[in-house]
Amino acid sequence: MSEKIVGYLLLLAGVGAIIFAGLSVYSSFTTGSVPINIFHLKSISIDPLQMVSSALPQSLSANLKTATTSGSQSNLEILPADVFSQMANLLAYVILMTFVLNLGSKIAGLGIQLLRPGQIKNVGA
Repeated sequence: MSEKIVGYLLLLAGVGAIIFAGLSVYSSFTTGSVPINIFHLKSISIDPLQMVSSALPQSLSANLKTATTSGSQSNLEILPADVFSQMANLLAYVILMTFVLNLGSKIAGLGIQLLRPGQIKNVGA
């Protein structure tokens, strides 16, 4: 009798972990709830002056360098830091919840195995 109680408890715990992981990932994608904050990354930026200056003659590249240093910043930001960090954190959260989902599946499977009656088949008699 205690096997059935433990089996039901394991089944409920496994299904609970599966539901928790699924709803947690769903809410982080739809309602904008903030997942775990692991990564704080810098933005991805390039310096267009370095790419262009190698193809230009030296006189033009020198003029371009003086024009950009007296003007604004020459780096172009491709991906902002907060967006890049949010994507990395969301990916890490999905991987973590996939692990929780798999763990819940294994626990529920153990509970189901305890609930099944043991059947022994007599093959050779």
